Amino acid sequence: MAAEGKTWIAHYVFASADSEMRSAIQSIVDSTYEKTIEATAKLAASEKFKVFIHEKREDQFFGPVRD
Repeated sequence: MAAEGKTWIAHYVFASADSEMRSAIQSIVDSTYEKTIEATAKLAASEKFKVFIHEKREDQFFGPVRD
């Protein structure tokens, strides 16, 4: 059975073991923003992190925009 809900993009920012700043992006499928927040805490790569969450859009892509 396929997962139901919206696809959310979670962008994590955290410090690595050598105190360098790291970033990770994860795609999460869940029904609500609130449930997605709960899921991000379980999927985090570090105990302390900052996460930015937004709903995935069809016109969205990752990477630099070039002229």
